Amino acid sequence: MTTHYVAGVFQDAPSFKQALASLIDDGFPHEAVSVLADQQALDAHILDDAPPAEDEADDHSVVKTAIHLFAEGLATIGMIGTAGVAYAVGGPIGLAATAGDSTELTVENFLADHVDQDHHQIYEQAIQQGGVVCWVHVQNDDEENRARRVLNARHAEHVHIVHRT
Repeated sequence: MTTHYVAGVFQDAPSFKQALASLIDDGFPHEAVSVLADQQALDAHILDDAPPAEDEADDHSVVKTAIHLFAEGLATIGMIGTAGVAYAVGGPIGLAATAGDSTELTVENFLADHVDQDHHQIYEQAIQQGGVVCWVHVQNDDEENRARRVLNARHAEHVHIVHRT
């Protein structure tokens, strides 16, 4: 059976948080969303308890709940050079990380399994530079189109469809 994801990179956490709120508003459960980022980006921008900006106030509780659930599923997946540890958080990608042997799984190998070859190095570099990689598990063409539209509208870069068998 083939599993489908829409994947993209956010250069900043506020854009990711807005995308997460939009995905949830569009009917995607938080369990369908996975995130990969380095520890500093997670701690400083995603797992923080900073109050929302005025234009994010309506989405704050939904996003905060989803982020809290991501934090419960935190899984270390390997080192990024000497920069630090990367994490897979929540959703199906997070489950894949916790199912693997994290002592032998590198970010490079993990990305090779979860993004297309053309995007592998781009995503790894984005993580090293503090970016946030986001996957949305989709069940059909309608969900694929909706997820792609949300990621693009919230300024995700390198958005593409990943097919895993």
